[in-house]
Formats: sequence, structure tokens, C-alpha cells
Amino acid sequence: MTLMPSTTADPVSKPAAERPGWLSWSIAVLFGLFFAYDVFEAVGNLVGIVGTANGLAVPVLPLGWVVLIGGLLVPIVAFAIAFWTGRDRSLGEQAVRYLVALCVVAAISLSVLAMFGAQQLIDLSV
Repeated sequence: MTLMPSTTADPVSKPAAERPGWLSWSIAVLFGLFFAYDVFEAVGNLVGIVGTANGLAVPVLPLGWVVLIGGLLVPIVAFAIAFWTGRDRSLGEQAVRYLVALCVVAAISLSVLAMFGAQQLIDLSV
């Protein structure tokens, strides 16, 4: 019995098409601007609440510090997670990850704003 040569060619794996790195970075920078705006808002909240508390000569409650610093860190952490998990993905998947992270940051920020107004962050009983 002789072995017949295979008539089907072995599929040669083609290297994945390399996408330009600048395009991935452009998407990251574009969404990074939105996340930077959220960080800017958090810094504004932090400065505003501390300034209000100082103006009223009352302290900021410990819960207030947690909420204010958490509001500052959430956009940074969300962007880092979206960047890290999307680095080996297609451009569309990267954009979706950034968009989902931005929506999560907005939902958390609005929930915190609704739950903790300025009245609950500073001690007005002094």
C-alpha cells in the first residue's frame, strides 16, 4: 500500500494584519480626554467641598473624604482597566471598552452625587 500525497494544501497560517499603533493610541487619547474631564470634575468637587467647609468653619466628615477621593480615583482606575484589557483587541473592541468604562464612571459619579449631597459630606452640627 502506497501513501498518496494529500491533494489539500495545508493551510499556512497568515500573520495577523498589523494595525497601526498610532490608531490605538489615538483612540486611547480621545477617550482619555473624557476621563480627564471626569477627573477635573472630581478635583473641582474636592476643592469646592473643602472650600465650603473651611468657609463655614466646619470639618469635612471622614465619609466625605472617602467619597471625594473615591470620585477622583474611579475615572483613573476605569481608564487603566479599559486600556489594559483592550490593548490586544481590535480598534472597535477598544472603543467599546473605553465607552463602557466611561458609562460606568458616569453611573458611579451620578449615584454618589444623588446619595451624598454636600450636606452629608460636611459636619454642619458644629
